[in-house]
Amino acid sequence: MIVNKHMSDMRMISRDDGGYSHIPGTDIVIKPTYKPTYSAITGNAPSNEQVQPIIPSSQNVNYSNLTDTGENKTEVALTGGEQKTEVSTGGSESPPTTTLPTYEEYINNLKTTAGTTRDRELIDARNAYEQNRATYGSTAAELSRLGLAGSGYSEYLDSQAYAGMLGDQHAAKVRYGDAIKNIDGMYASYLSQKESEKNATYANLLSDIDSFTASDIATLGAQYGFSEEQIQGLTDKRQNISYQALINGGYDKASLESALKSGDITQTHYDELLKDLQNPTGTITSESFVDSEGELISRDEAQSKIEELEENGVNSEIIDSAKETFSNIYDIKTNDVTYRKDGGKDRPGEAGNNFSVKSGKNTYHVQYSGKEVPQDVKNAALALTDGTVFMYQGKVYMKLDGEVYGVEKRTNSYAGEWKKLKEKLGG
Repeated sequence: MIVNKHMSDMRMISRDDGGYSHIPGTDIVIKPTYKPTYSAITGNAPSNEQVQPIIPSSQNVNYSNLTDTGENKTEVALTGGEQKTEVSTGGSESPPTTTLPTYEEYINNLKTTAGTTRDRELIDARNAYEQNRATYGSTAAELSRLGLAGSGYSEYLDSQAYAGMLGDQHAAKVRYGDAIKNIDGMYASYLSQKESEKNATYANLLSDIDSFTASDIATLGAQYGFSEEQIQGLTDKRQNISYQALINGGYDKASLESALKSGDITQTHYDELLKDLQNPTGTITSESFVDSEGELISRDEAQSKIEELEENGVNSEIIDSAKETFSNIYDIKTNDVTYRKDGGKDRPGEAGNNFSVKSGKNTYHVQYSGKEVPQDVKNAALALTDGTVFMYQGKVYMKLDGEVYGVEKRTNSYAGEWKKLKEKLGG
């Protein structure tokens, strides 16, 4: 109950639910000043409301809810609010791409909106007061009709309206302050969350560096805001692991170039490894063409090894040595050694069956090995004439009646005789 101390009859002023003040027995009504409604989305939240942070990122855009606005532009609402941004879709054949505000820009927008709302409320409160004052002429006439002229009632009403304006303006300022505190709290939480994510990502990279490339490190470092020292430290660790893996696992020029291009090794690593690759120690011997089981590899496989040396840019001396070794092993070697039928019955190909071969006046006593002849040996002997004795990949063979047979030292012959035969054939 509000009492006018200047009134002798102590009249009561009533207030309805809408905030309007009414003097009983009269038509006098005091209009309420502007009462704003704050929105958590615009940042104008009263202190008892919680503003949920909106992190503007491409992950928060739901492309299923895009609204086409024509001219290849689409409107999309950010999660949790009324903030909107344009998304250029690039036409019907291009996937949508977004250009969203940073979180800092979003926070600044909230603060700007809160300030704009506060300023509007201050003006509205003042306007409401001025509107009340505009009715004072009719109010004074009504008071005069009731015999209340000069009672001080007009001054009382004016003071009430002015006090209401000051109260509303103060409330607007309080709400603005609460909104700013709430927004600052959102931003502090966001920064704390980002710092936690950065630390967790860095720890994961550090503990599982083998699972990431140098490119991954650069991308994640930029995304989570790693320092230059952190990025360089992780990159150095990853490059040293890649460098050691190449040394232990073997490499060629192509794999080195790939590792350098991806950033998994440094230029220094590349130069050092390439130098070692192109200048191997020692020479290429027959052992270079033997597999893990001690067997001589095929001619095609050996030829591939030579080609690999050339592709890797190995120095010419090494390549020449490799080719010479290859020739000694894989090229057919013949001389004037031919088949000589002995007096007994010859059984070609039968293991242990004796026969002789000759070179001029020299005779060499040998026998069939009985072993299956590899197809690449048969292919190499296609151009040879019947009766030719030859050496291929360190072994002695003979072509007879279109077939190729393995030849070995006769069991009861002299070792020196067999050695001379192989030397005759270039072995």
